[in-house]
Amino acid sequence: MEVTLFPAQLFGMYFIAIGIASLLKGKELAESVDAFRKSPLLTYVGAFLVMLGLSFVILHNVWDGTWRVVITVIAWLTLLEGLAYLWLPQKAIGKLINWFNTRWWYVVATILSFALGAFLVVMGFGGI
Repeated sequence: MEVTLFPAQLFGMYFIAIGIASLLKGKELAESVDAFRKSPLLTYVGAFLVMLGLSFVILHNVWDGTWRVVITVIAWLTLLEGLAYLWLPQKAIGKLINWFNTRWWYVVATILSFALGAFLVVMGFGGI
């Protein structure tokens, strides 16, 4: 299997699942995100995201101008998010989370999740 197909399948299904969760449980997600903002577990989540992001950056750091770059961008964004949780002060993280934890952002994020997820599933399972 080409190294791009597994992350496309994984991320594609993940984004579709997140989109469905946002549709079904948007209010609960917003409340969870607010509680997460205040949690000392941010550091542990950050460490996990750094490991996950580094794994995919090392596995798939492809900048060839094709659809495969989407996987690389997701990997780098995951790594950067994890580093932000590890390195930024809690107050700064709280401000960022508050900026994104809005009804408007959930609508945009749901649409983007479905679109990106569908794209990646088609590319990952279609093998185009």
